[in-house]
Amino acid sequence: MKFLKKIKKIALLLCVMMVSVFSITGLSAPSTPILKVDQIMSSGGTIVNVPIRLENNTGICGATFKVSYDNRLTLTNIVKGAALSSLTMTKPGSLAANPANIVWDGMEADYTNGVIATLTFIVPGSAGTYNISVSYDDGDILDGNISPVEVAIQNGGITVTGEISQDLPTVSVDNVTSEPGASVNVPIRLENNTGICGATFKVSYDNRLTLTNIVKGAALSSLTMTKPGSLSANPANIVWDGMDEDNTNGVLAILTFTVPSSSGTYNISVNYDDGDILDGNLAPVDIKTVSGAIKVGNDKTAAVIIKGKSVTLVNSSDKEGQIVIAFYDSMGKLISLNTFIPSNNDINISSIDSKAAYAKVMWWGNISSMEPLCKAETVDLI
Repeated sequence: MKFLKKIKKIALLLCVMMVSVFSITGLSAPSTPILKVDQIMSSGGTIVNVPIRLENNTGICGATFKVSYDNRLTLTNIVKGAALSSLTMTKPGSLAANPANIVWDGMEADYTNGVIATLTFIVPGSAGTYNISVSYDDGDILDGNISPVEVAIQNGGITVTGEISQDLPTVSVDNVTSEPGASVNVPIRLENNTGICGATFKVSYDNRLTLTNIVKGAALSSLTMTKPGSLSANPANIVWDGMDEDNTNGVLAILTFTVPSSSGTYNISVNYDDGDILDGNLAPVDIKTVSGAIKVGNDKTAAVIIKGKSVTLVNSSDKEGQIVIAFYDSMGKLISLNTFIPSNNDINISSIDSKAAYAKVMWWGNISSMEPLCKAETVDLI
């Protein structure tokens, strides 16, 4: 009997030792990958970059993420980050899409961590928190074996700490329209000028635009304007300098661009660093900046939502056409074909055939010729 008790004590001691060893060596399940949106503090009416980061990456070969954001924010750009560097990133067809679908695709799994994309927003002038969230559907993230990857989500946003004074000096870029391939003038304007003796503004523009000229405007007329050393510089630094402050308003400068032959919206923004704008006492001046754009052609967009999954089509042709949605079963057999007239409202389909495995969403000139007006999108329904 004493021998059995001794055996039990030894077994219990061994169990305790094993638990201790496992705890010390850190043997546990692999960490879950984390996708998170930064939380950024900003003043009102400014341009803000918001990174989306990937941590604990266990290997991703392909991914589709949906980025949803407060409708009061204006998305102006999406730039690929250093993480998932071996994969190709595809932006949404339109930056006006909300949610914005961002796709990464490659041949092999990528294990890098860090910023996967940086989103640029124009924030409102009103104080408050403007949420930005990221999501994905089951099967949207795959590893090197084409197996689904589960990812934890941490959402973020932009917190505006103070409202813009309506009397704050404002530098804004005009919104203009243009024919494809044309040369177009874009004014930059100054309003509510409280007095400027010197200023340096950085003008950033879509890389598909070609800057060909910069002409001084009537505003800040007593100051000397200096163009950048090269018109191919992006951003282009433009400097105004004088002995006394100038209180004039109006057009600061006119930038001439050659636009691409492709229809689309090409963004232009203006910004500055703290201390770049000085009054007559050489004290810093706070300026509100407002971005603009060149709209080329007459792009038309259509948002289609099927069982909660959204895609956006962009039609750059001069034809109205119609939206065609084809449903297929798992074997690729056509089940049904539906047509819709494009409108300002989303096309929302909540009830579908139970056999439908996926749908193809197309924008055709007409049914008889089946002329595509833009790239088709596929929606997985399983």
